[in-house]
Amino acid sequence: MCQSIKAVVLAVLFIVTFTSNAQEVTTPRVDQRMELLSIVFRLAEVSEFSEPNNLPYLAKVEKWFAPYKEHSVVQYTKFLKETQGIEKGMAHSAIPDLAIRLNIKKGKVSLNKDLSFDDLDDRWVPDSLPKYIKLLNDFYKKSKFETFFNSNTQYYRGVEERFKTQVSDKIDFQWFNDFFGDNDFSFESNMIISLLTGSNNYGASAYSKDGKKHIYSVNGFGYTDSLDLPMFSPQFHNVVVHEFCHSFCNPIIDKYLDQLYPQAEKFYKSYEYKMKMQSYGSVEHYLSEIFVRACTMHYMSRQAEDREERLDIIFEDMQLEKYYGFLWIDSLYNILEYYQHNRRIYKNIDSFMPEIVNLQNRLNPEEIYQTFESRRATILGTNIENGDQDVDYNLDSIVVYFDIPMAVYNSGASYDMECKECKKWNSSSKKNYWSKDAKSWIFFIGLEPDSEYSMIFPDIFFMTSHKNPEGYWEIYRPKNTYRLRFKTRKKQ
Repeated sequence: MCQSIKAVVLAVLFIVTFTSNAQEVTTPRVDQRMELLSIVFRLAEVSEFSEPNNLPYLAKVEKWFAPYKEHSVVQYTKFLKETQGIEKGMAHSAIPDLAIRLNIKKGKVSLNKDLSFDDLDDRWVPDSLPKYIKLLNDFYKKSKFETFFNSNTQYYRGVEERFKTQVSDKIDFQWFNDFFGDNDFSFESNMIISLLTGSNNYGASAYSKDGKKHIYSVNGFGYTDSLDLPMFSPQFHNVVVHEFCHSFCNPIIDKYLDQLYPQAEKFYKSYEYKMKMQSYGSVEHYLSEIFVRACTMHYMSRQAEDREERLDIIFEDMQLEKYYGFLWIDSLYNILEYYQHNRRIYKNIDSFMPEIVNLQNRLNPEEIYQTFESRRATILGTNIENGDQDVDYNLDSIVVYFDIPMAVYNSGASYDMECKECKKWNSSSKKNYWSKDAKSWIFFIGLEPDSEYSMIFPDIFFMTSHKNPEGYWEIYRPKNTYRLRFKTRKKQ
């Protein structure tokens, strides 16, 4: 951790609170509007809505709606996917953005005229929206969607109760008022559990005609238990906080985008491939995400029980965020600390935003990138040449080579699930170990004759520990993931 981060964190050992109106927060719910759009997008084979999770419920969906796969709204969704980029980069926002602006009353789907459409995701082209709603309404009626939804009420209540007890009850909703300085918004009924979006999570918001902002967190899940109920990690409530933060951060980024963009583009291009892998397909999305992540780190640090836990949260998250490509998040976190403790000067995040703009534009993206990269290792290869078709099946270990010494408490290999024909190696009773110079990892396995193998040595499984000039350890992941594929010779 750099000195400036450490100094700020150690100096601030108290939590600043501010008086504001408490928010009404109701029980999370499975939302009929989100389920309707999710099913249509699943029928249209949009990848984000096609993860094979929650199998018993999914089986019900597929059985009920399979006859409607050729419905006009499904075909039109495919058309919009191809022409408007619904599935490309941050597709996340497009579907919930429309869902929260729908009304379903007396068996009819319509647009909610009490909400603004000025800030609707721009992939919903105004000319196409009336047609889409007309077709969606026809699908709703012909598929007897309401009957299907009501038939699963008991299951939905179980999902909602699980989310409430394991996730939403842990959230300090007052923090949003205190941190962002915005009282003119509502959380009421706005935590949506999405059953068909797999592990994807979204943030969305809409303004009503009275100027109040209605903010939403739309959350999926990746795993279910024996009761077909979702399983959430102990820290999943921070994901919900992250999604709610988007409703505050995105409009601010939009407001100051012109001032931020030129320098932000340099940061974005440093790790453009990583950004696109995370579905952040533009500089604007990158800016919103780094802002949200820094704010979420502030929330997490404020919830820590003691100073040491707080320092661990900041340290671990900051290192991980840099790995994901958000290289100046430490500087952003620092200046948000300054904002947090000078609220008599800065009443809300909007009034402080010029300071953030000045900070970003003073930084040197190339220098920060080069410093970060210089501390990352490269996985050079193994003792088996990649693609070798005549490997001795008596070989009992694979040696992985690195160009610089590694931290010896992290290592690992995984099966290559993309290689369907490849055989899984046998585990060994021998203990894996590192060489004395920490530049080689010896991994014991059991091989069989005339067999093809493919294995991955992921960057996330390894690390280097760099001690910075201030004496604090920083963690860096390798620059690459190494995939090894080979075949053993036939038995003689």
